[in-house]
Amino acid sequence: MTSRMVRSVTISLPAEMLEELDRMRKCQHRSLSELLREAFRCYLSSEPARRIPIADPDPGELDALEHGRAQTVRGEFMLLEDLLNDLDADRRARRGKKSQKDCE
Repeated sequence: MTSRMVRSVTISLPAEMLEELDRMRKCQHRSLSELLREAFRCYLSSEPARRIPIADPDPGELDALEHGRAQTVRGEFMLLEDLLNDLDADRRARRGKKSQKDCE
């Protein structure tokens, strides 16, 4: 019987992912190492072409990218934080209108 060489590794995971893995581990009565080994085996056994799909962009996509780059150079863009704030303000305004209708 040959002994396999086992090495330990340290990885960083987002807290939410670790919590999900812990729930799965408890549900399946398995160790975290077992779950991660299985995940790595599945990943490594998949065809390389399926791991990271590569597709050539069509002309419309290339045009859209170029258009977006030109807008950025001209300063015609919005920061994600500003967009999210605007969306939240719109939602609050709609909720306010809805609750006013309910009071009438």
